[in-house]
Amino acid sequence: MHPKVLLFRTNQGLRLVVSGNNFYQYQWENDRDCLWAQDFVAVTKNDGNYNPQKEEYHSIMPLWSFLTDLCQGGNHQKFIKEHLEALFANIDLSQSKASLVYSFPRVKHDTGEKGGWKQLTQVVQDCLLDDYDTENDYNSPNNTPDYATPGGEKKDRYVLYAMSGSIGNLDPTLLKCMKNAMSGKDTYFDDFPAMNDKKGMAKEWAKLVGIQCLLPSLETAQKMDPTWNGRLMSQSHWKSIPRVAQQTLFRDAIPNPNFERTEQRPKHPFAHAKVLYCKYTKSSMAGNNHQHSRKPSILYVGSHNFSKAAWGHADRMPGNVEVGVVLSTCDPILEKEWESRLPYLLPPPSAAAGKKNHNNNKPSPPAGYRPLL
Repeated sequence: MHPKVLLFRTNQGLRLVVSGNNFYQYQWENDRDCLWAQDFVAVTKNDGNYNPQKEEYHSIMPLWSFLTDLCQGGNHQKFIKEHLEALFANIDLSQSKASLVYSFPRVKHDTGEKGGWKQLTQVVQDCLLDDYDTENDYNSPNNTPDYATPGGEKKDRYVLYAMSGSIGNLDPTLLKCMKNAMSGKDTYFDDFPAMNDKKGMAKEWAKLVGIQCLLPSLETAQKMDPTWNGRLMSQSHWKSIPRVAQQTLFRDAIPNPNFERTEQRPKHPFAHAKVLYCKYTKSSMAGNNHQHSRKPSILYVGSHNFSKAAWGHADRMPGNVEVGVVLSTCDPILEKEWESRLPYLLPPPSAAAGKKNHNNNKPSPPAGYRPLL
């Protein structure tokens, strides 16, 4: 059980908050978090726009079905159901500005929906289609979503930035699932090597591009709050990642804002946030000109850490109960606002392709980078 959701109901409506922080004082006062909040105004049955039975009522924000499935079983089932009915009475969640995504260790009983990375894929694809429909340019040959391109002829211009309180169990299966899901692409494993096929998996590691896992270096961590005692990644897991992948997939997590330390603010807070940000760049990731395209950028905020337990992988369901929201935008101003609120500064997209060493044409490691493990 790992979701972080706050619900505040009044006669005027319902406030929904989806967070990455646990419900205790220190994290809310000292740790860095990213959360999403929206107020839903209560409507009366006389309002012609209110119809709780309409198909789209729960399609964008299926919070009711998530909570009822979460609370199945136990001695207080009837009480919980009555409480939820009162909580959501006259609340039209179809006005949500974000889409809900969740993980369950099983397929949901009531709707048959799949959670984890598979549901994330569907939610992002819906967001991409909605954004193109809104911009009236979905049919433009220059703006066809990458996932809809047959044969994969177009280069993948999306860069996925992963910022998480914990990064674990990374391997090509999870990374492929998450990169494709956040860029709206279907994922297939028909020709994928077995996990014990070391040569095959080494090739899959080498194929991974456009992913940046932001993990504080030892140098950066020394500037952060020393009372933080979490574990970002284990030593054994870091050593299991091929060196080339360490060099191309990981970057130092520089706090945002990167303020000068003073007596009043001697340390940067550690980030307990769970954020995935997938940004489209019009130019090649290996270039310096990463101007904005009208293709949407995708943002996830919620309780999912960047791990198999949170998202599942391949055909395996998640091991945790998680919940978060997905937002998308084609607006460069809103993109900049999102980026200003992220817990870490974004490295340039060119780093996602790996810098080349002129002597051996292999990616060079980040200068002096040693991750906090």
